[in-house]
Amino acid sequence: MKKLLPLILFLICLSIFAYSNDSEAAKYLQSGYDKEKAGDYKGAIKDYTKAIELKPIYATGLSAAYYGRGFSKYRLGKYVEAIKDFDKAIKVDPRNINVYFCRAGAKIKIMDYLGAMRDLTKEIELNPKDAMAYYLRGVVNFDYGDKKSAIEDLNKAGELGYDKAYDMIKKIQGE
Repeated sequence: MKKLLPLILFLICLSIFAYSNDSEAAKYLQSGYDKEKAGDYKGAIKDYTKAIELKPIYATGLSAAYYGRGFSKYRLGKYVEAIKDFDKAIKVDPRNINVYFCRAGAKIKIMDYLGAMRDLTKEIELNPKDAMAYYLRGVVNFDYGDKKSAIEDLNKAGELGYDKAYDMIKKIQGE
């Protein structure tokens, strides 16, 4: 028992440190989110960066910080930097579906249409009822010259409730 006591005390101290570190990171994460919602993207980036520096032990917190920072960079038109943060968010938590959609949007902005289609396809794999992912992939397919795939994706987006997809189909067929 005497040999186990130092180990038990160490583990307790480690868990208290991890909790306090995560608690502090969570404060910066929330502050970053609040600033992002208010349109203060530079302030949000600073807070998300601080949350990342605190290295939260929970993958969802770290992924959310990278995602939030990437989204704020996206809103500032820093698409390549945003993609790098989205990459990190995905590496930490590959099931975070929001990141794939946003990274696809950033890739579209830098004209990486194949990369955007891969991200949208992954988003659809993870969330097959995401009408907006089908819609956006349909638009990218159309821009890329694949009318057949574009119409299939747009039809699916419409079936899932995004009615504007049908307007896009009419536009494609009217060309």
